[in-house]
Amino acid sequence: MKNYLAVFFISLFLVTGPLTATTLKRQGLEASGSITTVPVQGEYYRTLEQVRDATVLVAGTGGFGSGVVISPKGLILTNYHVIHNVKIEDIKIWLYSADELGYYKVNLIGIDPFADIAVLHINNMPEHKMPMTYLELEKDKNNYSLAQEVWAIGHPLGMQWSVTRGVINSFERASFITAYVRLVQHTALIQKGNSGGPLVDEDGKVVGVNTYVTKPKDALGFGYATRSDDVFFAVSQILLYGKVLRPAMSIQSMPLNEFTLVAIKKRYGADVKMPSGIYGSVVFGLIDKDTGEVKSSWAIDQGLRDLDVIISFADTIINSNEDLHNAIRDHKPGDIIRLMLIREGQFMYLDYELTKLDFTAYVKYYDARNEDIEKEGKPELPEEELPLEEEKEIDPTE
Repeated sequence: MKNYLAVFFISLFLVTGPLTATTLKRQGLEASGSITTVPVQGEYYRTLEQVRDATVLVAGTGGFGSGVVISPKGLILTNYHVIHNVKIEDIKIWLYSADELGYYKVNLIGIDPFADIAVLHINNMPEHKMPMTYLELEKDKNNYSLAQEVWAIGHPLGMQWSVTRGVINSFERASFITAYVRLVQHTALIQKGNSGGPLVDEDGKVVGVNTYVTKPKDALGFGYATRSDDVFFAVSQILLYGKVLRPAMSIQSMPLNEFTLVAIKKRYGADVKMPSGIYGSVVFGLIDKDTGEVKSSWAIDQGLRDLDVIISFADTIINSNEDLHNAIRDHKPGDIIRLMLIREGQFMYLDYELTKLDFTAYVKYYDARNEDIEKEGKPELPEEELPLEEEKEIDPTE
């Protein structure tokens, strides 16, 4: 990984054909847009050559990743983990060019570690190279479909501006960092070096930003990309306010069904009073059952108790954790929400003030990833997923 500069100057093998012959068209670039907005066009097409030209190489002091230009004035989108703990003056950007080997410097506009997103701005781009070729983010959640063809472009294992093709397996996966951010699971081959690069549809529109890859033993892993409508929200918030405030309840929860009901009774005792034949989201872990330690004073102060079953959130019916996460996502910190609960067999209402996600705990997570990469060791990560930089092979059945 640390030899990325040597690899960078090796001649490249590029796939430069159109994504599909029937739908991709060449489109003239407009000089509209600014660094305070995310451009959206009524008519939008990009050829694969334009997708390639809008994909960049992002390098810091200890490694490299990919990025994508998202405005004609030089806004760059990449993964937060690519620049974590890297001084901004040490970050360099390379554009695709057959006759130019120079790099560009950037300013940091903002970050959203929960979505693993960082927004940069090229600060030394010559005027004659403006406007830049850029890609648009898909922001309509209804424009995703199963088995939809997608293309990933980036720098896997140092092979710059490589293109792979696959299909979407799922577009409703919860992020490995927080359930309030969604991932696209896909089969386009990605590796170390693809982090922060675009996943595009047949029109050359970004449907996701590649961030993780699973590596089960003796098989190719699935790729995961932060869904572009969530990315669009994060980037818009960063450009408007300089930060992204994500709402949270500060609780742990599990879906209530016939299977989790068995686990709850095993954990809390057969006599625990839980509703049967009903679905919802069960609150647990506010107080450590074994030690009595308070784990979420916020939720307790708001009136929640362990084993409360949330069945309605602001008049939205809650049948699962996914329902709860989707409902929370549409609000902001400080909102007061009317909950309907079942507590010890009784229905009740509770007015609950939302707090915000706290990044403090995740700083250690990102630090551990960097340290383990430098030591070529194995970080403490969830057993299902890996950052693109990591080489550890895992068995998802463990």
